[in-house]
Amino acid sequence: MVRPLGLPGPGVIWREKIRRLLPPVISSFLCFVFVVVKPLSSLGGQYAFLCYTSLLLFCFPGGTIGGQLEATILGILFTVAGLAWAIVTLAIAAYCGRTYSSDGAEARTVLGLGLATLAFIAGFIRSYAPRLTLASRIGLFFPVFLLTSEQAITQVTARLFLEQFYIALFAAAFGLVPIVLLGHRSSGPALGCALLGSLSSVQEVLPISLTVFLEDEGPTATPPAWHKAVSPDPTSSPSQHAEQAKELKSRTARISPLLKAYSNEMLYARSPPTHLQPIVTALKAVSRNPLLGSSNHTPGERIQAALLRVRHHSSSRPTSALGTPRRGSSNPRHSDGGRFAHELEKRLDAVPSYLRSEVPMARQAHTPTVTATPDTRLAERWTELSRCVCAAVRISGDRIAGVWAWINPFSSSQLPESAVRSDLVSAIKAFETDLELALDPEESFSRALSGSRTPARTQEWRHSLETHTERDNFRLAFHMISLLDLGRDVLKLYDVVERVTAAAPKEKRRYIPYLHRWIRSRADVQPTASGAADETSPPDPTGGLDFIQAALRREHHAQLESRGRLDALRLLWRSVWDSHKILLARIGVSRFLHLSRHSRHSRFALKLTLGISLLSLPAFLPPGSLGRMWFEDVRGGWVLASYLYVLEVHTGAIFRVGFFRIVGTFSGALFAYIFALIARDNPYALVTLATVMSIPISYIILFTTFPGVGTVAGITLPPLLFLNYLDLSMGRDPFFLAWTRFIDITIGIVAAVLVGSLIWPDHARVRYFSAVHTTLERLTDYYLQLSRDNLRSTLLYQSDQKIYSDLDRSVRREIASARTLVSVQRNEVSLLPRPIRLYGEVLDAAERIIETLTEIRLLRFSVPRKETVLDVLPIRSEFVSAVLINLWACGQAFRSRSPLPQFLPMPRVALEELTQAVDEQRREGRRRTRSSRQAGASGSSSPSAPAAGGKGSREQLAMLYAMAEHEALGELCDLIDELIAAARTLFGSQTFLDTAIRQPFTEGI
Repeated sequence: MVRPLGLPGPGVIWREKIRRLLPPVISSFLCFVFVVVKPLSSLGGQYAFLCYTSLLLFCFPGGTIGGQLEATILGILFTVAGLAWAIVTLAIAAYCGRTYSSDGAEARTVLGLGLATLAFIAGFIRSYAPRLTLASRIGLFFPVFLLTSEQAITQVTARLFLEQFYIALFAAAFGLVPIVLLGHRSSGPALGCALLGSLSSVQEVLPISLTVFLEDEGPTATPPAWHKAVSPDPTSSPSQHAEQAKELKSRTARISPLLKAYSNEMLYARSPPTHLQPIVTALKAVSRNPLLGSSNHTPGERIQAALLRVRHHSSSRPTSALGTPRRGSSNPRHSDGGRFAHELEKRLDAVPSYLRSEVPMARQAHTPTVTATPDTRLAERWTELSRCVCAAVRISGDRIAGVWAWINPFSSSQLPESAVRSDLVSAIKAFETDLELALDPEESFSRALSGSRTPARTQEWRHSLETHTERDNFRLAFHMISLLDLGRDVLKLYDVVERVTAAAPKEKRRYIPYLHRWIRSRADVQPTASGAADETSPPDPTGGLDFIQAALRREHHAQLESRGRLDALRLLWRSVWDSHKILLARIGVSRFLHLSRHSRHSRFALKLTLGISLLSLPAFLPPGSLGRMWFEDVRGGWVLASYLYVLEVHTGAIFRVGFFRIVGTFSGALFAYIFALIARDNPYALVTLATVMSIPISYIILFTTFPGVGTVAGITLPPLLFLNYLDLSMGRDPFFLAWTRFIDITIGIVAAVLVGSLIWPDHARVRYFSAVHTTLERLTDYYLQLSRDNLRSTLLYQSDQKIYSDLDRSVRREIASARTLVSVQRNEVSLLPRPIRLYGEVLDAAERIIETLTEIRLLRFSVPRKETVLDVLPIRSEFVSAVLINLWACGQAFRSRSPLPQFLPMPRVALEELTQAVDEQRREGRRRTRSSRQAGASGSSSPSAPAAGGKGSREQLAMLYAMAEHEALGELCDLIDELIAAARTLFGSQTFLDTAIRQPFTEGI
């Protein structure tokens, strides 16, 4: 079996895995050597065995050098901060111990409050800045052991700080050295691979797209001259085109996270990573072209089933009149292929003349018609434009690779760079000129007469210009417009690349990321909260203040008149309390408290604080109490450490994480017990067995979907394996140590599950519905702004690019967040089945909606506004209202998880009326153009005759853009139908009419 091109073989995959396994295994070996070498382990004191644990928790060497350096610096900083807080708390407790009594209630209270405060700070930082998750954990990890074991302190020494600091320092060094020697240097090569791969995919998809389009109707549908001009690849197929388009989309999707990671690294390059942003923006505009996407959109399986149910119910719906079917009750085109074809047949008169073939073809139906194919000259222009587009893309890739020192496997050094832009500009102009000429019926007929056609063929061809066309004519027109727009987008990309690369300096420089952007970025993929609060500016605190003050003053005057002087002081105080500045301060404090109570960051911090405080309560009981003795006997600090690392932001994820960590704890304790029996106190055997065990632990962390198993197994292993060697076991049996450690970690896991489930549960499913609602709300805002710009009473279409860019960015950010939440739900443990696949299909439909709206906005810059907008303004308004109502209703259904109304206004009905009205306007315009040409022909000496013809061709080209806009609007209607069907499947419908029961008078008709 032949392996697909570009996929690595098994040998390459295993070599890559071994290369990634070497750094963590070497780091583990160094940590174990640190424990058994007495001079080194004495630096860590009783915490020496935590070296490998610290390596796993905050500086595991599994990424790039930049990421490892970042983790090391953050881990050391937060370790120092946490230990400093613990030392200050211990100093206060030592003062209380000296003043009152050693191990007294005052000292224990100080230790408990200090630990709870530190837990709240660490929890808030972890929730607010996901990039600091590991750092916030390590900042709390070491103080947990320190504050729960020094209740009788009366004097603070440097040993308390240095023992744990040395552990963190050596663990960070052991993780950094191997990754510097053997690890990835930067995420830049991966970014270059994705960026240059996207450019190469554009070159691969475009010829296949043209070939698939030509072969769509079979070999007889295309004249030999067209095949000869384009020279399609005979091995291409629609399946290959779909695969290539999917590959282009996946490569383009990888660019943004890689660019964010690359921007957060300290670099030594010719140009900063921020200069790549305009290139990426231009490349995404190119990749969104319909020619580079999938040729046919097919809804997901769950949405198809929902649409079939809708079709079944609508087929049983009673008719609106006797013997008259309901208007607009037909299905979308993706569920019934004849539906869209029927709609297109209504617009066949609007199809330009050049789209009609010379050779009439017989349809499968009874009505004879012709197949849409361009003439040879336009085909040659198409081919030339495609070649220039590919050349410009190839040169752009070479320039990007040259500035950022990336390897470009698709080098094009044989192409002269100076002629690429001029050739592309000339090809665009020539294609547009020939397209305008082909759109002009009289000009096309004159060119036909001047060619090599016989009179009979000419009459037959002229008759075909007036023949009713079919669906593929409209598709061909849409492809022509898409290719023309693709050429313009590629020209913009070429200009952006040329400007950025020309401004790059010759020498390399150091670039440091911005601190605020780096902190708020995500080191790993984590869902974010709904962005509604972020996008909406807070109201003005002084709004309505005059009214409040006036009301208060009137009340004061009334009270002064009604009461005596004894109440003057109280009223004076109220006048001060209700003054302008005090009132502003009260409003600010009230809003702060409101945000604090409802902030998910504060809630998570309180959950972490509550769990840490309750689990550490036995440590702060009076000496000699049963709880205190149990805590000291089983080393209860591991209970707190387990709770700290199991408590997750999402409630459902806690069950999965807790289960895997119980498995990891049991595995680690079991192997530690076995290894302790084998090795005894032999340092060589201990290091060898522990290093061998680190191989599967590292593999699980790096290459599986349950890394928590490996992490907890590695945390459990060293304490049980090295306690006897370090003389810290106090004569306990290895089995007892393993059992107590398993019980400790299990208690922490169970506590995290209970707290996460019962106290302010944060379900990923609920947040998913909220994210979908926010997405649909942003889509509604996008279409509302699009409609406002389109329905203005001006002949020139104008729009604010910044508004659309912000809305587009917001929509895609919410979609990405919702996809992450879907992934979280896929990994959650739930008793009830969840339609996870349908959740993903809803997001696919929302993503296609934003792409369709962007395409509609770009097409509207070229449509004739008078004929297609201003003259049909009432119908346009009806269509806009129907779309907005459907989007709003669907968004509210996801927000409240409530059923939809049984019937909603159908945008397709208004679209059909709009199409008919625009067709009527077009036919009227063509009649006026024909009359003016006939008048010009009668006076051929008039110099204005040629100008009239040119104006007519430009009007036809504008009408072609209008046809493309109508097809995009039809696609929008289909996607809205998919969303409505999905919402009805998830939440149901509020029915008031049983459509399954036919009316008596309709039977027998």
